[in-house]
Amino acid sequence: MKKSSIIGPERLKSLVKLLPTDQEEDLIRNFRGSTVNLDPAEKFLVDLVQELPQYRQWIDGMLLYEEFQITIAWIKPTAKWIIDTAQALMDSESLRGILRLILKIGNFLNNGECIGSASGFAMNSLLKLSDVRSNVNSRITLLHYLVQEIETRYPGWLHVDKQFPYLKDAAE
Repeated sequence: MKKSSIIGPERLKSLVKLLPTDQEEDLIRNFRGSTVNLDPAEKFLVDLVQELPQYRQWIDGMLLYEEFQITIAWIKPTAKWIIDTAQALMDSESLRGILRLILKIGNFLNNGECIGSASGFAMNSLLKLSDVRSNVNSRITLLHYLVQEIETRYPGWLHVDKQFPYLKDAAE
């Protein structure tokens, strides 16, 4: 166990507030008298300043370490959740199928153009699914058509709530 863990971050912060000023530190550093008659706090400061010239850096380092441990403890569960979610998304056959279907639709719509046989697409182009409208009914978008096709041909793909039950927590 680290010494700073025994002291704790709050005590270290309090200790930093009690450290001598630069002027006081110069006086203590140049003190050559006997420490026998000094009270415990004064003796502590003399020993600290004279025996450990880099004491401020040590205390700052201990405080940084303690605060970092608290931050890491707070971040770790979130990072694990993000990693697990990313892995689940990469392993998802239905998501892969949906993206493959979007690529096929895009290639069909762009047939005859230089991008009509694309092997992939940028994720930000997914936003265009709600921009492309039907010639027959302008209220229907390509996104509506995509969902309708998936409902008809691949109904299991739409059950994201069952495949990724923890995504609801992420949305909140």
